[in-house]
Amino acid sequence: MRDPQITVRWADDPHDVSAALALREQVFCGEQGVPPSVEIDRLDERAMHAVALAQARERGARRARLASQLGATALYEHAGFAVESEPFKDAGIDHVWM
Repeated sequence: MRDPQITVRWADDPHDVSAALALREQVFCGEQGVPPSVEIDRLDERAMHAVALAQARERGARRARLASQLGATALYEHAGFAVESEPFKDAGIDHVWM
């Protein structure tokens, strides 16, 4: 279910990564109260940050996995994901693997 108005791609340069991390900090820390020390960690330095998902298949990905807050699972199910775990806490918020 692709929306032709959405551009999907990987963060390919330091500016993209910085913008992605700033957005995460705004949403999770600013809006949801997650401490920055919990949201941003040492794994971010070597992770591939997605600012989009359309190129995942082209780069060899066969599956995508995410930790969804319980309240957002319907959104991800609409995009083709399925719940694959029991609920667990991440930063004090209930999540499931999808």
